Amino acid sequence: MGDYELGYKSPPPSDWPLARAVAASSCFPPVFRPIQIKMAAEEFKNGSASDAERREATSNLRINDGGNYDNLGLEPIWKDHAILFCSDGGGAFDLSPDKGFLDRLVRYSEILYNQVVAV
Repeated sequence: MGDYELGYKSPPPSDWPLARAVAASSCFPPVFRPIQIKMAAEEFKNGSASDAERREATSNLRINDGGNYDNLGLEPIWKDHAILFCSDGGGAFDLSPDKGFLDRLVRYSEILYNQVVAV
């Protein structure tokens, strides 16, 4: 876990159950905040951040899965490949009429998702 700037903590802490990874993956910032964790800056290795930047970043560390950054996990590929073919198995955008507040929340998330995929 980590990123190219902060560095990586590998392997993840042995006392973390699988349920914690599932909970972190379920975080969707408009609804569920990323999980706050306490971890020392020194536990992250091989990042480009300075020691001071790493300490600041880990002072209020929150985790979630990579979907907030790169939902389809394509960045490692497009960084060093000239051509990329990608197929997203998501459903078609629903153009049905408004059915109320909860339905609108679902539609908003679908619109956001479709905009991200279009990028």
